[in-house]
Amino acid sequence: MTTDTPTYVLTERADLLGYVPYLLGFHPADSVVVLGLADRRIGVAARADLGQPRTETVRRLSRLLTAAGRGRGAVTSVVLIGYGPDASAADVTRDVANGLDARGYHVREVLLHAGDRYRCLQCDDCTPPGGAPFDLSTTASAAIATYEGLVAQPDRSAVERLVRPVGGLAAIAMTQAVDRAELRLAALLADGANDGGGSAGPRPGPGPGDGAGDGDGAGDGDGDGDGDGDGASPGDGMDDDGGGSARTGGGPGDGGTGKPSLAGEPGPGADTADDRLVRAGTAAVEDALRIAEAGGRLDDDEAAWLTVLLLDLRCRDHAWQRTDTEPWQLALWLDLTRRGEPDLLAPVASLLAWSAWRSGNGVLAGAAVRRALLADPAYTLAHLLNEALDQAVAPGSLGPWPAL
Repeated sequence: MTTDTPTYVLTERADLLGYVPYLLGFHPADSVVVLGLADRRIGVAARADLGQPRTETVRRLSRLLTAAGRGRGAVTSVVLIGYGPDASAADVTRDVANGLDARGYHVREVLLHAGDRYRCLQCDDCTPPGGAPFDLSTTASAAIATYEGLVAQPDRSAVERLVRPVGGLAAIAMTQAVDRAELRLAALLADGANDGGGSAGPRPGPGPGDGAGDGDGAGDGDGDGDGDGDGASPGDGMDDDGGGSARTGGGPGDGGTGKPSLAGEPGPGADTADDRLVRAGTAAVEDALRIAEAGGRLDDDEAAWLTVLLLDLRCRDHAWQRTDTEPWQLALWLDLTRRGEPDLLAPVASLLAWSAWRSGNGVLAGAAVRRALLADPAYTLAHLLNEALDQAVAPGSLGPWPAL
């Protein structure tokens, strides 16, 4: 992941090791991690599996280091850390360090972390023969990271659990709510009986099977630091998403906007179905953000209505423009990614990816992109975010959205 966090001085190897899980978002295992330094400042952290071909690992990490230095100070030196008790972990870490050195990077440190000890792989006398003791919980860097609200999940697979869909009664309740939302949308487009300018009515109290809970429990996790970022300049230009839905008739034939076909041409000044759709989408986004900012959670009907409307790119883009780095925004899109119906998921998961990336959480952004592309392999916003993650574009490379 790229790093746009407050500056702290790490003077001890133990503090450096203690900070790595928070940079990645999880505790690495059987991995080699590279920290790219620009003027002694950590600019990028990336990870690769020990089992990958070593030449490919060097090539990929070098590409990420180069990309991370674009538009900022160039990455000129690196720290390598191998993770794993197997003797091959030391060999792979040394080989990757030598490969990066051959590509012109100054290798400052090469360490091996195994269990509760670490040792230097560059010399025999700077750490004890059996390694130096290490306890992450006692490091100043772990305290700093915790204070900053950073979280290190147990392992990489935990990030996938974080974004996995709900099941059981919660999933059934959402399917039923989406059916109701589509009927509501059809009525809106037909005659504007409900223009969507707010909630459909009083929020019902929870009842059996209303999906008030997650059904399978909240997932935990974070993920991998194999680059992070966005590089896409948000704005218009998204009309080739191709991300339609069988539910609303969107698809490649209509540019993936998810907008229903309209029969006949409206007269001048008429309140068209298209106008009502955009107005309803804008109101639904604003309602959702208001509820989330107050610490609330959308009920099933509110969540279903929003996810149906977000298939329209103009509604999606309004939500995109209103989403940045606030934790409650990330929580909103994470919740909807878990609860969303599969054929409505691409916009919501892409918004989660954007929010996670802007917050510096590239590992969660990557997991969200994977969910979006699983739902719709042609969804352009997800592809843009995925490409930017691969290129290690820093979240700070894009300024905040202009005030609306």
